[in-house]
Amino acid sequence: MKSILRNALLAVAAAGVAASAQATYTAGDLLVGFDKSGAQNDFVYDIGGFGSLYDGETWSLGSLLASADPKFATLNDVDFGVVGALSSSKTIYSTTDGTFAPDENLNAFNTLRTGVMTIGYGVGLGTPSGANYGSPAVGSGNDWNSQMVNPPPAEAGAFGNYWNPSAVTPDSFTSPAQAYLYANDNNADPAVASGTFSLASDGTLTYNAVPEPATFTLFAGMGVLALTVRSRLLRKA
Repeated sequence: MKSILRNALLAVAAAGVAASAQATYTAGDLLVGFDKSGAQNDFVYDIGGFGSLYDGETWSLGSLLASADPKFATLNDVDFGVVGALSSSKTIYSTTDGTFAPDENLNAFNTLRTGVMTIGYGVGLGTPSGANYGSPAVGSGNDWNSQMVNPPPAEAGAFGNYWNPSAVTPDSFTSPAQAYLYANDNNADPAVASGTFSLASDGTLTYNAVPEPATFTLFAGMGVLALTVRSRLLRKA
């Protein structure tokens, strides 16, 4: 009897470990999601913490996307975007298609974070143990389509109550499609533009940071200096 009980407890513990491995979301991590009409599976990839992003960082996702669903063999008409949540500062990270900035939604943090964590659960579903990506089935609730693309009542997605963080690639494209990243602290402050994610037709994702205001000032100062030097040289000539 003791042996049976012990084995049963071990089985429960193992199941719990497996479930937690799939359900874990690290606060502040950014999740990039892909959805395409007709695909049976979406694709979710954890690109790491917002604080670790650097200008020009790239991820080669083409082969992983094609493995997630054959529909992703071409990336025309694909919804893609990036979301994240950081509890310590009640910050929601979210892309848009560039036509708007996310609205400030006081008291919406918990709802939006739930959506991010639900997408985060899709990381690890149907992938090798320990992988930082997953291919959740469309309609499972852990997929990008359910949580981000379709607003209620079609789906119960958290973001659908506020905004769609997806950008859409064109029917055919040579120049990368753009998704614009914002940080929103849900404390009555405007959303802050943080950079852009560019998706190339081969599945390469690239992050380009927005220069800091001080950098803009430096560039502007250098421009003025260059014009002044040029003016003096022309006068001497």
